Amino acid sequence: MGEHVRYKPKVMSTSEAFGATLRVLYPQRPALADEIRSRAWFVWHAPDEARVANEAVKTLRTNVTEKRIRLRGVLKQSGPPADIDPIDAAEGDLDIFKGMLEIRVNGRIRREYTSVYCIAEDVENVVRDLPRPAPPLKGDLEQADRNHVKANKGPRQWTTIKQDWNWARGKKITRERMRELRCAVRRKLLSNYDKARRGGAPRSQKTGRKN
Repeated sequence: MGEHVRYKPKVMSTSEAFGATLRVLYPQRPALADEIRSRAWFVWHAPDEARVANEAVKTLRTNVTEKRIRLRGVLKQSGPPADIDPIDAAEGDLDIFKGMLEIRVNGRIRREYTSVYCIAEDVENVVRDLPRPAPPLKGDLEQADRNHVKANKGPRQWTTIKQDWNWARGKKITRERMRELRCAVRRKLLSNYDKARRGGAPRSQKTGRKN
């Protein structure tokens, strides 16, 4: 009786905060927020979806930097979660998908927070004030789903790229998809060229076997 109970604010992970932001910025396909689990996702996906996902990352980081979203985390591995100093939150490098915050001085890590979470109330306030695009029509959602299927045919391995390129010839696909395929082929050719210069054993462009 009479014992003071310290208030603990409700929190959400940084990736959940990113998802909440992305769903507002891109209502055409709410499931997109659940598919992004790391920065690797941004490499092989349709440019329009990658663009809006990057915008969500920037929006979340900006609101953390401007102290509209507070953070909690663990400074030492054995320590309890605690409020992160607003200056550290503003100046640190936040990894949204790993839930980490690094504070660097002259390029060297001075402090590192793990298990970083956002204060849920702050995120909800920010998301509520974000400008909302016009709600998509049912046909727009169905088209977005079809575009997603075309743009995400599996891991971007070299054999998959070749299959997609052969499939794309003579087919009606989006310009974004064709641009993605061309970039993937160009990156692979440059990779083979670099290996050849270093004396490696590049794969044949036709068979996929080592020369």
